[in-house]
Amino acid sequence: RAIPARLRSLEEHVQITGAPGLRDRYLSLAIFPPATPVPLSVLSTWWGQAYGWSPNSVRQFCRVLADRSLVDAYLADRDAVLLHDVFRAYLRHLIGENWPDLQQSLVGSYRQLVGEGWAQLGTEHSYMWRHLAHHLDEAGLAGERRVIAFRTIVAYVFGAAQLEHLGALGGEGTEAIAGLPPGDFPLLVETARTARKIPPDVEFLNGLKLV
Repeated sequence: RAIPARLRSLEEHVQITGAPGLRDRYLSLAIFPPATPVPLSVLSTWWGQAYGWSPNSVRQFCRVLADRSLVDAYLADRDAVLLHDVFRAYLRHLIGENWPDLQQSLVGSYRQLVGEGWAQLGTEHSYMWRHLAHHLDEAGLAGERRVIAFRTIVAYVFGAAQLEHLGALGGEGTEAIAGLPPGDFPLLVETARTARKIPPDVEFLNGLKLV
């Protein structure tokens, strides 16, 4: 009973400027591995890109969660929070069928962060590479399927970055194809003219869905 009561209190009595959806953000902490400190930098990247939160809002919210005993610990020396396994299990139950969407949202937020090159992702954001297999497993992929999925996603991520660098949809190649005679190449020209309107983030995230 304590967890639902604290969750209701969070919804009813806590407001943080520029930080909507407090309940949903708290629930999303459950997607991280058990007994694993979650860096605030990861939350700032994810919640900032996906929901418009600032790093200060993330830090303030995590301190509120600690004050209300909704996390096991606020690790100020490591700039991270730790969610109790009992709470994690309850929050996972509340998330229900939205579980895979949260996994994809986390990965997608990093694509927006690095822009044109995944090589720009610094060591301070190494969480995604260390724990990608966990997120795949929690999405329902195990054994051989997880290995293949892991390899496929890594290949897609680096392939997408390379394609964007060498031949972005909005680049010269697309413009050249779009400028061909429509009567001679109708489908090719139509495809190129559509392609040049697609932002890089939309291209990546929709491609990730197909993968």
